[in-house]
Amino acid sequence: MRPNRTWMLQRKDQSGMISGEFRDGVDDFIRIATRDLTIPNVTGHIPCPCTRCRNRYWETSFNVEKHLYHHAFVDDYVNWTLHGEKKWEDNSSTPVIQDSIDERVHTGGSISFGQHLKKMAFIF
Repeated sequence: MRPNRTWMLQRKDQSGMISGEFRDGVDDFIRIATRDLTIPNVTGHIPCPCTRCRNRYWETSFNVEKHLYHHAFVDDYVNWTLHGEKKWEDNSSTPVIQDSIDERVHTGGSISFGQHLKKMAFIF
């Protein structure tokens, strides 16, 4: 079963601050990325999945956390296979994520990832 990652769409709260849900999700991501000792390289760096680095550059977990707060996750990286998570087997849609996307699109709500949300919906 796929984990609920709707928090990845809710980086900022209504006041423009990083949401608590996003902070908790980033903490979980860092735990997953650093628990498998084969993921960090010899200097302790992990691939950074922010929109700027796009898993091409390796950073300390501290810097990855800061990058994610400032730049968010790259749009299509929801199954964290480069960070120790097993590849999801099923191809089914995650209704909670899809409902959240549909609600934002239909209500005209603020969308953190802008036009890329449609692309993100296809990977679920």
